[in-house]
Amino acid sequence: MLSRRTSRRPATSRLQLTALQGHLTDHVRAITSGPAWAAWLAAAAKFHSYRTVLIQMQATDATRVGGYNTWKAVGRQVSKGEKGIAILAPVVRKVDVDAAAEEDTSTQTEERRRIVAFTQAYVFDISQTQGEPLPEPPQPTLLQGQAPEGLWDQLANQVRDAGYELEPGRCGRCRRRARMRA
Repeated sequence: MLSRRTSRRPATSRLQLTALQGHLTDHVRAITSGPAWAAWLAAAAKFHSYRTVLIQMQATDATRVGGYNTWKAVGRQVSKGEKGIAILAPVVRKVDVDAAAEEDTSTQTEERRRIVAFTQAYVFDISQTQGEPLPEPPQPTLLQGQAPEGLWDQLANQVRDAGYELEPGRCGRCRRRARMRA
């Protein structure tokens, strides 16, 4: 008589997967909505994203740069005698734009900001400043225990449904588990 082999682990119900997904969502929400996250975002918002060749030419070890007033706003002061890193900063002006000309829907005039030129400005790396340390983003904590069967497939489907491509990769932890199972 033939018998059907059953897996050693019981099948995970859809309710269990939903509960685990809810727990995961709550955990992510907790680390991204607390005061540490808000403080880090507030500080990060004050900095422009300067990733330019000009900065790399002048300060190869620069990690986080900002203007004098930006550093003051986050509680730091540029150290006396520090020389700024020259950049090309945009000159932005408000210009009236005829909405009808752009969209052919009305004759309203709206105000927009446009880059009209570039000028030389100076920024300073964090190593050239002193004062309050900048907030760090909160670090996620690893969940403990074995993931229920089917969790990967459920999460992968959600990622793909959101329009992203997902490929399983190998990490140190994954290799160790694979070896342990073999």
